Amino acid sequence: MFLLGENDELVDNVVERASFQKLCAQGHVLSYLECAGASHTKPLSYALDEWIDFLEDRLAGKPVTGSCAIAPARTCTSTP
Repeated sequence: MFLLGENDELVDNVVERASFQKLCAQGHVLSYLECAGASHTKPLSYALDEWIDFLEDRLAGKPVTGSCAIAPARTCTSTP
């Protein structure tokens, strides 16, 4: 899972999105999630439920869904 915070003040999301696309073009199978309103240190806690679901699916052998599709920032399920 490629996880970003919409309001990251440390990394440039435009650059990170380009990196995501480059990795996908190289054959990596990735899922993209950008948490609305999240700063640099918040995406993992804001997306805790999504991360747990993602990890449980990988452990169960399920394929990555929505791979290599960049979606607009959304409110992640654990956002306070």
